[in-house]
Amino acid sequence: MRAYTRSQLLYYGVAVLAVMLSLLLRALLQPLLNGGSPYLLFTLAVLIGARIGGSGPGLVATALGGLFGNLFFVPPYGALALSSPSNFCQFSLFLVVGGVISGLNPALLPRFIHPLDREVRSGAADSSQRCQAELELRRLSETLEQRVAERTAHLEAANQELEAFAFTVSHDLRTPLRALQGFCHALLADFPEQVGAVGRSYAQRIVNAAEHLDTLIQDLLTYSCLSRMEIPLKPLDLNWIVERALAQLEDEVQPRQAQVTVARPLPPVVGNRGILTQVLVNLLSNAIKFVAPGLQPQVRLWAEVRAGWVRVWVADNGIGIDPEQQKRIFLVFERLHGPETYAGTGIGLAIVSRGIERLGGRLGVESQPGQGSRFWIELPQAGERP
Repeated sequence: MRAYTRSQLLYYGVAVLAVMLSLLLRALLQPLLNGGSPYLLFTLAVLIGARIGGSGPGLVATALGGLFGNLFFVPPYGALALSSPSNFCQFSLFLVVGGVISGLNPALLPRFIHPLDREVRSGAADSSQRCQAELELRRLSETLEQRVAERTAHLEAANQELEAFAFTVSHDLRTPLRALQGFCHALLADFPEQVGAVGRSYAQRIVNAAEHLDTLIQDLLTYSCLSRMEIPLKPLDLNWIVERALAQLEDEVQPRQAQVTVARPLPPVVGNRGILTQVLVNLLSNAIKFVAPGLQPQVRLWAEVRAGWVRVWVADNGIGIDPEQQKRIFLVFERLHGPETYAGTGIGLAIVSRGIERLGGRLGVESQPGQGSRFWIELPQAGERP
């Protein structure tokens, strides 16, 4: 197994941080760009990673930039799929440019980095030209149906390769993250006096950030898989699904002394075991988590049969949600509270929404600030036709 020095891990961390900042900035500019230039800002992250750490961090930034750009800024959003030749060309061009930049000698890169101010000034003109070129390509594609049909097979093959690429990236990204955590733990354990109080605080922050990023990568892959995977539906014992979800939440229930009440028996539903379990885990976890400090979480789960549908309720005594914000909470990276107040990745309820959508169900929430929340999901009742 390859060993990473502390300086190398720092380079990888800077590359990952540059990609995350590019992702945030690109998300803020989404209304202005209107779907155009999905990979432009990620190219800057590749430049930074390659300039500071060489080919390794540059390739990591390229992989992450391609993954996030395709997942969030290329339609259909939330799916690792290249739905048109234009999207495929942009994605391929970004990977090629990222690979070239990562392969350059770091000593050659300053000439590209120093004139970034000039690049920013010309960004508006480049963006306008790129939009015009994309519109022209779109018009040509609509008139060349035969060519599109011939490329369909190639696009399907590219999508399969992209899926394999996403899982490979997740593995390769999580390996240096674990190494980073391991070195920090070793540093705290073996050199506590040399590091000092300030150093221990910094090292612990690195560990916490690495753990958060690892969870974020896993949640993003879970969300992406829900958009692509084949989902077999069959009758399920809802009582068993709830027990399985509660078993996964034991580490959260016990420290918080949460009281979870389930009104049994629960009616059978039609769904997918893995997806429904993940949906209930996320709903119950949020119900336990978003409670005012010092208050014991009180969670209730029950079900109602409504004309061939089963509505499952999860109610809590938490902080509640403003009605104006209730649609936002089911979107990716939408947080109503900072991570320093309530931990999490901001993807949990997006996974719930996408999972219920793939199961052919419905969901909603009833809540007022300070009065708790009641989330509900609806699935077809087993043996009934809604």
